[in-house]
Amino acid sequence: MMPIYARRGSAQYTIPDAAVPNTTKVTPFEIKQIIDVILVVHNELCGVTSIYYNPAVPQGGGRVNNSGSLRQPVPDNLKAPRLPGYDSGSQSLYNSTKTFFTGGQQRLSINNINNFINSYKNLQAASQSMIPGDTASLGLAAVANQAAGSKAAANTINTVRDNLVRFNAYLDGKNIWWNGDLCARTCQVSCQTSCQLACQGCNNNTCHNQNCGGWS
Repeated sequence: MMPIYARRGSAQYTIPDAAVPNTTKVTPFEIKQIIDVILVVHNELCGVTSIYYNPAVPQGGGRVNNSGSLRQPVPDNLKAPRLPGYDSGSQSLYNSTKTFFTGGQQRLSINNINNFINSYKNLQAASQSMIPGDTASLGLAAVANQAAGSKAAANTINTVRDNLVRFNAYLDGKNIWWNGDLCARTCQVSCQTSCQLACQGCNNNTCHNQNCGGWS
């Protein structure tokens, strides 16, 4: 295998090459790299979820319903972002785990390895909540915490890595939903903020609750 370089707008990270069992020594720096990937993947999934349930409507103008009404472009400042951020609990878990490994020189203990594994498990659990049908189709492998007295296992790190490769491929497939770091699904309610939706209730020829040109 080789490292994987993800570049989707501001969502950028490197999934390191797989460790070789019984040969490659797992280092704190490598784990820190993977934690960085976990953070960005979780953030991207939050963005996907924010516009997930709307139909795939291409960007731009055009006729969109039987009345012939035209949808109007959504201003950039009202479009949903690719990276909206995750909840405070996840933020705290990720930050505390990443802080330990950032220096890259700390001794790996089972407790620290399990903190890393729990960070990944938090991502997987969040994905099962946000996109349950899609997560089920990714074929993610189970990741078990390591037992006391064991050594940092390359196989465990590689399982997390392989699952992140699957998440990365999934997010590559959703990249067309974004234009840079902003929602590119112009007529969709989830692409917009609540303020925009409130304003649309009293303006004709605009999108409101999937009813372009209507009043509902």
